[in-house]
Amino acid sequence: MAVSRVLTALVAAALLPSGTGAQTTSTISSNFNGIAIAPGSDLWFTAVFSVRGQNPSVGGTVRLVNSSITFTANGVTYHVAVPDAVFTFSPTATVATTSFNVALNRWETTAPLSFQGDAFLAGVALPLPSGLPGGVTPVTWTGTFLTTPDLAVTWRWGAAAYTSFTSDYNALQVKPLDDNKATLYANPDHAGTPESRKGYVTGGGRGGGGANYTGSPTPPATLPEPATIVLLATGLLGLGLVRLRRSA
Repeated sequence: MAVSRVLTALVAAALLPSGTGAQTTSTISSNFNGIAIAPGSDLWFTAVFSVRGQNPSVGGTVRLVNSSITFTANGVTYHVAVPDAVFTFSPTATVATTSFNVALNRWETTAPLSFQGDAFLAGVALPLPSGLPGGVTPVTWTGTFLTTPDLAVTWRWGAAAYTSFTSDYNALQVKPLDDNKATLYANPDHAGTPESRKGYVTGGGRGGGGANYTGSPTPPATLPEPATIVLLATGLLGLGLVRLRRSA
């Protein structure tokens, strides 16, 4: 009976619907560089990702929900809520576009199935009326990812300081991709660059100013592939059947 119950559970896992994806909570802890940020500046945080394995016939989605950034500086703990995000790989898209859905408080990006480099997923601006010291550590970004089956996702984050910014995220004109041939912005800027505010970038966060509009990216974190769970369950199911035959 015990073997039978195990096999029942394994069959349920192995026969997951084809549209079922993975839900994974992931965290990246890093630090800011040694450049102090002047009072009145803003810190622009961006999460970007790369992916392989999308099905060219159906596309796919990557979602980020319940995301937040935490750190402590000068005895003050900052807890920054990040808007949700959905990134859609579309078989019909020819260029990538990013917009901010104010009603849903969500970043929405649609992109072609194939492109080079990283893609923008989510961003948030943190006003700093008192500035920040340099060298803040740790700085932790955590969130829950929901991905289409067979998408292997690797993500990382960056942060750059700006002397002037805006809370109107659609006015930022965020670049969706690194790839300058698959976006409206034919330039070498990284995904997540606020194209309309580039003239105000300065040192601080993880950036040094100049042309570093998103800050240096953190080391990456790779999410487990959704298909791995199904393959594991299928393998265990096979082993269970063998044991059942031997015990019969």
